Amino acid sequence: MAEWKEITKEQFEAKLDVKTDYGTLLDMWREEKNKRQEAEKELALIRAIGNISPEFKKLQQEIESLKKNFQIERETHQADILSKDQEIGRLMKKITLK
Repeated sequence: MAEWKEITKEQFEAKLDVKTDYGTLLDMWREEKNKRQEAEKELALIRAIGNISPEFKKLQQEIESLKKNFQIERETHQADILSKDQEIGRLMKKITLK
């Protein structure tokens, strides 16, 4: 097991090369920054290519078509409900008159 020795601040600073350590940290930070920027650029390219691809355009058209079909079906369903409500009302009047 290693023994712990007390050292003074001056002894610690003598062993520590602050300029080299700072330079190393600065280089590491710059390298990380460059990698992050490259990754962000790649993501932007992927998104841009995905948004203008033929597959994406085809899916957009299909979505629009489905939205139109849904709107038509909803209007048809609402008209059916209205006609059935009217029929129920007519039948209720018939029953109450008897």
